Amino acid sequence: MYEIRKLKVELPNNERVETGPVQFNEDWPGVFIRGDNCFGYRLALAGLRDGEQDPFQMGTLHDLIDLLDSCNLNTKLVEKLKENDERRDIKRD
Repeated sequence: MYEIRKLKVELPNNERVETGPVQFNEDWPGVFIRGDNCFGYRLALAGLRDGEQDPFQMGTLHDLIDLLDSCNLNTKLVEKLKENDERRDIKRD
């Protein structure tokens, strides 16, 4: 189990950080997933693990793949991965 790492960050006008790519200083970008988004991703991943073919969960997994791709600085690699997905006939919205 992972521990919650608490970082103090001051945001303008008390804005909240949304789910998406985040970069701290000069470190590699990573993905921040808000707690209210985690549950949907968790359900979709568990469904995939359990062999379910729910269209909503598959859409959520495609969103998660796009989210993970969004923090990859190697855009050529991301495009190649997406082309491979299309060749395998993985439907994306």
